[in-house]
Amino acid sequence: MKRLAGLMAAGALALSLAACGSSSGPAEQAPASLDGTWGTEAEGQPWLNLGSDGKISGSDGCNNLIGQWTEKDGTVDFGAMGSTQMYCEGVDSWLGGAATATISGDKMTFSDAKGDQIGTLTRSK
Repeated sequence: MKRLAGLMAAGALALSLAACGSSSGPAEQAPASLDGTWGTEAEGQPWLNLGSDGKISGSDGCNNLIGQWTEKDGTVDFGAMGSTQMYCEGVDSWLGGAATATISGDKMTFSDAKGDQIGTLTRSK
């Protein structure tokens, strides 16, 4: 009987500790300070919205972009982004090639998979 009571107490303690733990939802939680729109939502202009849920929506100035983002140690990682495949003459669609970005104040500087800087957007909202 004492052994059963001890096992029940240990089980209750384990459940209590598990309830106090944090859940690691999908990917890393996107920090609120980076949420919002970067760039200008005007035709032919690149812009990107970083959602608090870790999702991306935007445009490279021609094609719509979607994907997910995470932030670690000051670097934003975009992973694989999906996009439409329209042709727009005269539009530099550099944003579709972004792999990472760093933030300095209200400026987000984007780099491609090789680490080369490819563009900058300013926070708009």
